[in-house]
Amino acid sequence: IIGTKYSKYGIGYGVSPKAVKFMFTPSVSSNCFNLVGTLHGGFRINVSIQNVLISNSNGLGVAAINVDHGIYGVYKNISVFGFSKQIICNGTIGNTFSDCFLGNGANICLEYSGNYETTDVWDKCTFFGATVAHNFLGASIGVRFVNCLFEQILDAVAIVPKEAQAILYENCYSEDVCYSGLAASCVFRVGKTGSALTAQAHLIINGGLYQGKNTGGIGAFIDSDYCTGIIISNIDVARFTDLIK
Repeated sequence: IIGTKYSKYGIGYGVSPKAVKFMFTPSVSSNCFNLVGTLHGGFRINVSIQNVLISNSNGLGVAAINVDHGIYGVYKNISVFGFSKQIICNGTIGNTFSDCFLGNGANICLEYSGNYETTDVWDKCTFFGATVAHNFLGASIGVRFVNCLFEQILDAVAIVPKEAQAILYENCYSEDVCYSGLAASCVFRVGKTGSALTAQAHLIINGGLYQGKNTGGIGAFIDSDYCTGIIISNIDVARFTDLIK
């Protein structure tokens, strides 16, 4: 599916973008797009969605896109609004997501099912106005976020469980996170979910500027339970009660 969309931004300031739009209003809770069909070696191939806006306004949209066992797909310039989980990745490998805008009312912008998803890359994407930006449920490995923006995230930018390995954030930027104003909010919550520790570090943060709530510091940059490891280098951090808790 390749549409036409002239800007990365979605619906904002009362202005709807000039774009191919899917206005999804199901009668029961469901996803807008599901990857289905023939499995090749356990995976689905030859999938691309580009230059579209996908929205839900009746509260019954679960995910805009359920990338179920999709590999090496290309997802570009997609704006998503109003779904409880904007995008779900389950059993994915090597997909590229670029210039996407996810948020505005979501509970979770992006959920990884923990079914050994590996090496997906998110490049220059914006995650805005949600409770949680990234929720990892289990054994995801080497998922990478590069040059991404996080803003007005209420609870946590990323929830990284004990089973996850080498989740990478490189040269990313945040502001107005811990937006709920609650002391328990954070940017990265590591090792507080899941049960089986991996042998590798769970989280790698390299470069970037991470700023908390604009109206004053609250919450933590990293809130970690018992875990195998977190690798941090070359970052700038401001406006949190605790840098590492």
